[in-house]
Amino acid sequence: MRWYRTHSTKILERVIVVVLLCSMMITCLPEEPMRASNNTLNIDTAKTMALSQNDDYTKLKNKMELAKVQYSQSVKSIKLKQKNQRTFRWSPLLNFKFPESPDLTEEFEYTYKELELQSEIDMLGHSLTDCVYGIYEKVELCFTKVYVLQEKIAFNEKRIASYEKTLKKNKARLLIGQANQADVDAMQSKLDALKSTLSSDMASFEAQKEKLGLLLGIDVSTSYTFKSPFVDANLNRAIEEQLIS
Repeated sequence: MRWYRTHSTKILERVIVVVLLCSMMITCLPEEPMRASNNTLNIDTAKTMALSQNDDYTKLKNKMELAKVQYSQSVKSIKLKQKNQRTFRWSPLLNFKFPESPDLTEEFEYTYKELELQSEIDMLGHSLTDCVYGIYEKVELCFTKVYVLQEKIAFNEKRIASYEKTLKKNKARLLIGQANQADVDAMQSKLDALKSTLSSDMASFEAQKEKLGLLLGIDVSTSYTFKSPFVDANLNRAIEEQLIS
């Protein structure tokens, strides 16, 4: 009995040691770095997204489709009525109907109803076009502001890093007498001003991204970079000389 207990205890101790070793090995394994998702958004995609979730555009588009259906049905009905009125008709019960001339109301309907319905479709088409251009204008303006701020922030961050490096060198040179305090103060002043500008731009950047997100119906505050909305143009030398002169 005593031997059994001793043997069981040794087995348990070995199991515990193995478990601890395995745990240590797992803990020591290098963790896979987390990859931050980064989506590039261009202005054409932004326009499409803005249209797809805009209530005014959706309502006008639905009205347009409904007006087209009503036009098709009404035109068919009018033409059928006009055809029946102009032809001889009879039924198995010998109910004869001879061709009739339309009255003023019917003549007006035959002549102008189709034009009236088409005019309504044309007006909706103009309203829809105006709505699209209005949405595009808002997206283009907001997207451009976001992109410009994005590039300005990236540029100024590099400048700050360069200024800080120069300031550090100037302070080191000051200690050995190769620079004066005025150089250090001037660089510190530039650095402080640039940091203030960067802070203001970053606040504006977040505000503009929030506005753009509301237009697009998605959150673009994180995990998004913005592609240049500007169109590159290659001018030949003759055109360049004309512009300069």
